[in-house]
Amino acid sequence: VEYKYDVVPACEANNPNKNRVDNVSCMRSVQGCRPAEGPLYEIYQLTLTGGAPTGPWRMIGTVCGSPGWITPRPAVTMPMIESEFKKIAWAKLGAKIQPPKGVTLVNLKTYFEASWQVAGFQPDETATVSLLGNTVDIRPVLVGYTYVYGDGSSFGPTLDPGGDWKTGSIFHVYQDPGSYRPRIDATVTADFRINGGPWDRVPAEATITGVPSPLRVATAHPVLIR
Repeated sequence: VEYKYDVVPACEANNPNKNRVDNVSCMRSVQGCRPAEGPLYEIYQLTLTGGAPTGPWRMIGTVCGSPGWITPRPAVTMPMIESEFKKIAWAKLGAKIQPPKGVTLVNLKTYFEASWQVAGFQPDETATVSLLGNTVDIRPVLVGYTYVYGDGSSFGPTLDPGGDWKTGSIFHVYQDPGSYRPRIDATVTADFRINGGPWDRVPAEATITGVPSPLRVATAHPVLIR
């Protein structure tokens, strides 16, 4: 009697008794070893007599990571997904400011609103990558905006995207005249899924540094006009 072994990512589609697609990754494989990196593999054993199988493949256990006694099939890991998340080409994040035209006044409420450019990815858009022949969708999720006003003060993180003077709730009052370069930064994480499966959260965050907007803070003097 001899035994043959196979080690595959712990996904239903990789069962050697079912003539399905081989080497498919799934959430169970990626997440099954948490908090260790994994992935989770299933170990199958086949009994041979005279070189011929005498029964079906039998799962005899699971293992986290690559066992030293056999070379397992390649599998998607969480570090791979985190790496792709950090490679995403983010959209540039600017700020709409009121009063407009880059000029405001001392002691006047100056309103800010987050403004994403079209090019690149922003929260709720989906980037799709291929990892070891598997389709992985990565969908950025906003953690919060941080409003950096350029005078040493800031506000956030907050999910509030700001707005204009009529509807916005994010504003700053500059106390001193001068030239400033305020910006809005965004902290994002992401949801991911493998081969169209369920969504789950990537255990990582990234900070998108906003594009500074030149702003001149001027003083005003009251003038009586008949």
